[in-house]
Amino acid sequence: MDSWKIFCLSIYNQNSKFFKELNYTPVGLGNADFNKDWISDKRGINISNKNFYYGEYTFHYSIWKNHLEILKDQSWIGFSTYRRFWTNKNINNASIEDLKNNIITHPPKICNDSEVILVKKLTIGKIKRSKIIKNFGIKNLLLNFNFLLKNQHSLYEHFQIFHGSYHINEAIKLLPNEDRNDFEEYLQNYCFNPFNLFICRNSKILEEYYKNIFSWLSKCENKFDMTKLQGYQIRMLAFLAEYYLSYWFNKKFTVFENPIVFFDTNQNIQDY
Repeated sequence: MDSWKIFCLSIYNQNSKFFKELNYTPVGLGNADFNKDWISDKRGINISNKNFYYGEYTFHYSIWKNHLEILKDQSWIGFSTYRRFWTNKNINNASIEDLKNNIITHPPKICNDSEVILVKKLTIGKIKRSKIIKNFGIKNLLLNFNFLLKNQHSLYEHFQIFHGSYHINEAIKLLPNEDRNDFEEYLQNYCFNPFNLFICRNSKILEEYYKNIFSWLSKCENKFDMTKLQGYQIRMLAFLAEYYLSYWFNKKFTVFENPIVFFDTNQNIQDY
């Protein structure tokens, strides 16, 4: 059987025992202090202090700079979070028993010919008018009033509404020439593989992705004054990465789409 290593990312120092029972490796992110049961994004070469902007990518950066050599013999390397887990079927309103019984602990046979596993596609759908007005602003709506009338919004429009037209347009310009037009076209879609979750067949694929994503995010960080971002915009880099991940893996590799279940261990399990 292929080897299988899933990192479970959390901003809370609790439930590490539960994650280990699921055969997931607990990872601590951000400012909290994590005990010895956790791998931390603060060790070695790191950007943990930028977690506010990068989200889970502070740990991805740590893997890229410190751990790729250790992972070179792993057949599958992937990522989960403390509230989203890979499962063998779709589950609604999951209990802890549902999670334990249906979590995948090895690659599904059906994905043997695939190089990457992503979350099943999510459709953006229609954004509520109240959210559009609150986040996009009256001035922008005067130029894009049709946003209020649409029954469905594209990925590009979603980013415009919540993070600003300037940011997405300038970010696209910072991509390599071979990706710029393709990514801009991809953003006209209405669905994508969400949540920045993925599983790679080997560390070479992972390293290639890291070189691409961090080159781009670093340019974006230098282009925009991150300290002036407010509200939803603060995690802009993580949201850029979420769309780019879906685009890039589908362009470069054979992808298998797998279900996940939402189960917030921080809310449903205490001091496990």
